[in-house]
Amino acid sequence: MIELAWAALDMVLEAVGFLLGLFLVLTLPGAVVWAISEAVDPRDVLRVRWFLQWLLALSELVGRALLAAGEWVYQHTLGRVVSAYVRRSRRRVAEHLAWVRRPFGRDAYRLFPIGRQVRAALRSWHQVAPLAAVAYLGKAFILLQILLNLGASSMS
Repeated sequence: MIELAWAALDMVLEAVGFLLGLFLVLTLPGAVVWAISEAVDPRDVLRVRWFLQWLLALSELVGRALLAAGEWVYQHTLGRVVSAYVRRSRRRVAEHLAWVRRPFGRDAYRLFPIGRQVRAALRSWHQVAPLAAVAYLGKAFILLQILLNLGASSMS
């Protein structure tokens, strides 16, 4: 049940992120072009075209640099923890599947095939589980604070 709720929340957050990104991608360049076109004489088309090409190249360079910096920060902070956790959990899942398949003998792999979808689901679950644990601890802390405040207010 928790996995289903987490997957639904993940899908909602991905959709919201996608829509916000789409909104920014579609409106921000238009706003920049409109602001530039308002400030520049329309008869000077070549200079405006050159400036817009330069602005586009600069924004692409900044975007690539930000993406690379974000990936570097992730790999050197949370990425190491997540990869170690994923490696450990893959071993545990493999051991558990071997234990479950033992009574079925040679038919185990036919009865319980491991496809790409299963591997992808396990990988995504194990990558999100540390973040889910942090969110769960945050939720427990907030609940504890609420309960302590309720207890303190009822005593006075």
